[in-house]
Amino acid sequence: MQSVGLSNVAEVASGQTSTCARTNTGSVYCWGRNNGGQVGNGTQGDSSPNTVQLFPQQVASFDILNTVQLSGVNQKFSALQSDGTEWHWGSPGIGNEPAVMTTPVPLVGLSGIVKVANSSYGGCYLTTQGAIYCRGRYVQSAAGTETPVEFPLPDNEIPIDIEGGHYNICALADSGKVYCFGPNNIGQI
Repeated sequence: MQSVGLSNVAEVASGQTSTCARTNTGSVYCWGRNNGGQVGNGTQGDSSPNTVQLFPQQVASFDILNTVQLSGVNQKFSALQSDGTEWHWGSPGIGNEPAVMTTPVPLVGLSGIVKVANSSYGGCYLTTQGAIYCRGRYVQSAAGTETPVEFPLPDNEIPIDIEGGHYNICALADSGKVYCFGPNNIGQI
């Protein structure tokens, strides 16, 4: 085991073959395999020198933003900003987004986000209004949509937290109940 050379790290998020870290000052650094643009340095490739980022490098565009939460899955990362907006990079893109995003792009159509949860099927967002919005395959067909759609919990339950798995998303309600959704192809919900 060895240190990656970062200090003042507040949070770490991992994808399939890469990792990102958020510092106490809100900066984001990523390293690892970069075949899907997931290290966010403006490059992508399956051949050197863009295949692997060996050391943490600051993600493009986040030098002026203040990241408060990270979420990663496979070849994609999301960063929640202090202003309630979400930025994401890597692959695959959803809907009309580029297949590979080598630098962060903002989520369009939703603000007031307090938590981000990613899965292989898309992303979900808990908002200040106590609502969950999702995009990707959860919303529409295999191709999905990039526009977030509200996912209310049964019985007017109010979500207070969300987490993503490889193929599923789970929400914790204020009643203490947990609700999960996704394909359930291997009993994950």
